[in-house]
Amino acid sequence: MKSYHIIFNSEYLDKMQIDKEHPTCSIKNQNDTEYLFGGSLNDESDKNLNHLITLSPIPSEIEIYNVSKLTLAIDFELFFNSLLCDKYLYYQHDVEGYPTLFTKDITVSNEYDKKPIIETKVKLGETPLEWSNQEWEDGNNNKIGGVPTWVQEPEYLNCPCCKEKMMFLMHLNSDLPVNEPVQLHDELIYKDTIMFGNGGICYVYWCDKDRISGYLWQST
Repeated sequence: MKSYHIIFNSEYLDKMQIDKEHPTCSIKNQNDTEYLFGGSLNDESDKNLNHLITLSPIPSEIEIYNVSKLTLAIDFELFFNSLLCDKYLYYQHDVEGYPTLFTKDITVSNEYDKKPIIETKVKLGETPLEWSNQEWEDGNNNKIGGVPTWVQEPEYLNCPCCKEKMMFLMHLNSDLPVNEPVQLHDELIYKDTIMFGNGGICYVYWCDKDRISGYLWQST
């Protein structure tokens, strides 16, 4: 599967803890197609369902065939509590690619801020060969397809329905903004961003047969 980096505009990068001079922050976009990223889905049946990205259209090189488009979204509190109780977070998607919670037995033992990632529009750029095996915490490490960047050992999920190994679809790095930056009295800028564990990575997997997305995170 081809690898694409998620391309953020300069103003959005300013809200993140990221080295804007890194080459992965200036990858050229594949085309002018824009994808909705972040925000809340405002789902009345699941008010904590925070939007990650909607792939519409789905890039032809991404091996997804059983949905017309794909909306990826998670409850951050359930996500961070899932691994604490040795479970994984899964969502079932309808034919339009919209998610509904599949894993309903996650015990919430630790509260987590439910703020969504700040909404924006992003583009996709084909990953240059030299960044196909990107190191953790190295520039813009938000990507779709290709080879995952592992914080720990490689880890894949099996579909809870068919039990087959799921396809790696996407990962998001920590430090995506959940609030606008604030200038403090000492002239420093405070950036309020999401953290996947201790500055880790959120991994997204997909089973096209059963239209299931699965999530895990790794950190130090």
